[in-house]
Amino acid sequence: MKKLGKGFYIGTLCLLWFTLSRLISFEENLDKVNKKLQYPANVCPNNLLTVKMSRNNEKVVNLGDKISAYAAVWGLSHANGMIPVIPNYLKQEFSLFFKNLSIKSDFQLHIRKDCNLRYTTLNEDLKQTNNRSVTIPEDENVELQGVRFSHYLDVYNPYRSDLIREFSFKEDIMDLARDIFRAISFKYTDNELTYIGIHVRRKQYKNFAIRWIRGNLAGRKYVYNAMTVMESKFPSPVYIVLGDDMDWCKKYLNFTEFNMEFIQNDPILDLAVLSSCNHSIITHGKLGFWGAYLSQGNVIQPANFSVKLPELQKQVIEVNLQGWSMMPII
Repeated sequence: MKKLGKGFYIGTLCLLWFTLSRLISFEENLDKVNKKLQYPANVCPNNLLTVKMSRNNEKVVNLGDKISAYAAVWGLSHANGMIPVIPNYLKQEFSLFFKNLSIKSDFQLHIRKDCNLRYTTLNEDLKQTNNRSVTIPEDENVELQGVRFSHYLDVYNPYRSDLIREFSFKEDIMDLARDIFRAISFKYTDNELTYIGIHVRRKQYKNFAIRWIRGNLAGRKYVYNAMTVMESKFPSPVYIVLGDDMDWCKKYLNFTEFNMEFIQNDPILDLAVLSSCNHSIITHGKLGFWGAYLSQGNVIQPANFSVKLPELQKQVIEVNLQGWSMMPII
């Protein structure tokens, strides 16, 4: 057997030295990254703004509530120079759908366990009883509590372009939405179709409308009148109907004089389709609102459907969203 020369041993030692130095360099870089994510060893943060929403709380069942909470945290934290934080379960859920989320979860902040953080609680109703404004305490961590954060529209609307980026869908979801539009386009000869999303919420909203705002649901006549307005404004409109009661929609909204498409999806794909439409007709609830808000087109929403106008409708009027208009339900 041929003996190994000195060159082999020297080469092996050089390789080991190089590998070891690379490992040390990697660990040093990793340590630098971790330090950026962590707070200084002698400091516990006092400028966090987060939201408390229970995963198992039956009130927090719809996507619109969760998006509104994220937007409220974004708007209030940026307006007050605070660090936005969302619960880890919400970040994990949203990460399945949205590709540009920049707010870290409480888990991602790597805050020292011995910090024993304390939060000043702001209830969701504080904004309604405090002149429609929110006073954020200085040098304190703040926790928003509740589920009805859509009435913070005046707080997060200045950051609308940021939120549109934050709620950009992942490609697999957008591929499904594009497939829906592609299938619809094959049915019509016009090359330039105007897609108008119609979101109808009935099942989950009916009890709320009767009990809390003493109102009625927007129905067939409202949708027909809104479509007539859209028909007069935009060329070659196609109406894509989505909602939580497709049987009702197909029975009462199947107008033969309009180009109608009825699509049954889950809420996240509904939102992706609505936000990809050119314009919107919405009825009730926050999912339809967010679909219209993210699409940035013209929007018709119902008016005069309740004794007590819901907070979201009040905010839309006061913020004066461009291209949004109200239409009576009767």
